[in-house]
Amino acid sequence: MNNDGLTIGIDNRDGVYYVARVDNQQGRPDIKALIRIDADHFNGHHLLEGNRIVVALPDDQVIVKQFRLQSTENIDLKIKFELETAMLDNTDKFLYDCIPTQLENYYLGLSIRKELATQITEPFLKQNGDVKFSTSGVMRAAALANGFLTYCQQSGGQFGAIVDFGEKSASIAFYYKQQIIDLDCLPLEKNYYQSDDSFQNLIIELKTLLNFKLSALLEKGISIPLSKLFLIGETISETQLETLSSNLKIDICRPEIHAGFITDREKALEIPLDKYLVALGLTVL
Repeated sequence: MNNDGLTIGIDNRDGVYYVARVDNQQGRPDIKALIRIDADHFNGHHLLEGNRIVVALPDDQVIVKQFRLQSTENIDLKIKFELETAMLDNTDKFLYDCIPTQLENYYLGLSIRKELATQITEPFLKQNGDVKFSTSGVMRAAALANGFLTYCQQSGGQFGAIVDFGEKSASIAFYYKQQIIDLDCLPLEKNYYQSDDSFQNLIIELKTLLNFKLSALLEKGISIPLSKLFLIGETISETQLETLSSNLKIDICRPEIHAGFITDREKALEIPLDKYLVALGLTVL
């Protein structure tokens, strides 16, 4: 089997690995397989063999900061310097990344401890005996945005958001003109979806976070309202989705994978595609 050009995206979703196996050799992503694997039984799985493995990094372990720079020269070095300046610990203990946005000279700087990133990615480095693969990590919320912007139908206007609810936390990504503009996460109360009181607390916390983010982005130049919020997560029922939409006063809907990426429509109906959106986003080059 020739695995050159294959990228494997691996997302640990509440203790289960959701895996996307994608070929990017033709310029347009070709989804070869979507796999669900118990976190205790992934080692040696033949569908995890590939040229490049990318693993989702926990949102709450990634530091995200916004920067506006006057020049576009040596952006990565400048962002790294700004992040290092803000560190209280030894800067050599961190990894750094940079995400450009559609706002002029406005960037997101990301950092995570090397030790943690290694702990998360190392199990996949030699997961098939002595065969080594290129292994890296991406913040989960960033992968969520990349998966949505690459694979989903775009009906949310220029400025929107995607929220992926898990059991313990929600990944949140904001996009503007088809590019990431901000990333965050929301810790969730245990069984937040099982009682009216807990769900009301969730509404308040999510509304507070959204208002804070929208206010900050308004100051940075985004004056248009948030047009739509896309929601992922089986813990949120359709009734609760409607309640969220009513309380937040924003159109909320489920994302839809573009039909062009699905060759077997009948089989696709049996697969919870939204659960693989982060894994798919990890494969975006």
